[in-house]
Amino acid sequence: MSHDDYRTSLKSRLRVLLSPWRALAFAVSLAWFVAGTAASWDQEVANSWLGPLSVLPLLLWSLSTIVTDWSYRRKGAPRDVRSERS
Repeated sequence: MSHDDYRTSLKSRLRVLLSPWRALAFAVSLAWFVAGTAASWDQEVANSWLGPLSVLPLLLWSLSTIVTDWSYRRKGAPRDVRSERS
């Protein structure tokens, strides 16, 4: 796959961003979020820290996806237009 393919094709981008390992990480993050939210919902004070902590894996997965997408897009971009003209 060329980097131009990644930049122009939604199918190529989804193939990279939703690879089997990333899909598994998303599923585990989502399960952790649901379990943490459910556990903190029943208890008033005892597990109140679980609510905010349950979002952490989803935030890390999102950050990882953004960084991966950014790096793939950056690899396909021309280095510097001014240096190519000279």
